[in-house]
Amino acid sequence: VLGRAAHLGVLDKPNEADFALVDEALNKLGISHFADRIYMQMSGGEKQLVNLARILVQQPQLILFDEPTSALDYGNVFKTLSLIKELSLQG
Repeated sequence: VLGRAAHLGVLDKPNEADFALVDEALNKLGISHFADRIYMQMSGGEKQLVNLARILVQQPQLILFDEPTSALDYGNVFKTLSLIKELSLQG
C-alpha cells in the first residue's frame, strides 16, 4: 500500500479502494502470496516484482524502467516484459 502514499493526505490512511488497487496489482503480477511477507526478507527478484506492483499502485502517467528484469528468473522476465508491453498498449 506504500505506493498509494502520494495520493493520501498527511493524516489520511489507505481506504478500501486503495487496497483494491493493491490486490489488483498483486494479482496482475501473480504475487498475491507475497502480501503477508516482510519486504526485507525477500530475495532480489521478489523485491523487484513487489516494486513493479508498487509502481502500478501509484498509477503514474509515465514509467521509466532501468533494467526491469534484473534479478528475475526466466519466467518472471517473461511476465515482466509482457506487463510492460500491456502497459505500453494501454498508453
